[in-house]
Amino acid sequence: MEVVCDPCVDFKKAMAKKKSITNAKSTQLHPQVHSEQQDQPALLAVGTGNKCKLAAVSAVQSTMGSLLGQYTISSHKVDSGIKDQPDSLELTIEGAQNRARASFEQAKATASPSSEILALGIESGLFFTKVDNRCFDVCVCSSTTDGINFNQGMSCAFEIPPGVVKFVVENGMDLSQASNAAGLTTNPKLGEAEGLIGILSQGRVTRQQYTEQAVQMSLMFLGNRELYQRQ
Repeated sequence: MEVVCDPCVDFKKAMAKKKSITNAKSTQLHPQVHSEQQDQPALLAVGTGNKCKLAAVSAVQSTMGSLLGQYTISSHKVDSGIKDQPDSLELTIEGAQNRARASFEQAKATASPSSEILALGIESGLFFTKVDNRCFDVCVCSSTTDGINFNQGMSCAFEIPPGVVKFVVENGMDLSQASNAAGLTTNPKLGEAEGLIGILSQGRVTRQQYTEQAVQMSLMFLGNRELYQRQ
């Protein structure tokens, strides 16, 4: 019996075989690319273990769309390098920068070489006005993408009642301790809850909200990089 070869059938078989080989190669390559992408996430390294501050960063991230949506938040318990209760704006900024720098270095040490890192340091502190010697509380957020250059943002500032300031100045207490000593709260971890600002505002402004303000202002440069370039 004579076997007749159909050129059309042979061509279809050849093309099907070629497609099968191409698909196999594609299947082998894509998981590798996906794996590399997974190993190199953009990291939002936050220099704190404070739940309130981390919640504030997460809340801000959810409002910033593509500017911050690709980042994965990581918590880094780093030291501020300053005293527990900063008593000047300059010292508060220094503490925030120290936290941002330290968290950047920690994240860099464990991340892939090509990973993008944005580090934040958040520090609350006091400052005194020279005109009337009143004491105010402010939150400072410092952000960096290289551990060298920083962008600062601040929250609203509110006056600390004299009865609380007294315990800070005379007894060396931090604001949470002073608030407890003044009888305004019995929560030893006030700084991780509503904060003194939450008590004084009767819940209208919470510590998380004022922390969010500082983070938002610090990250203003993300949508305006050309305007915030440093010489």
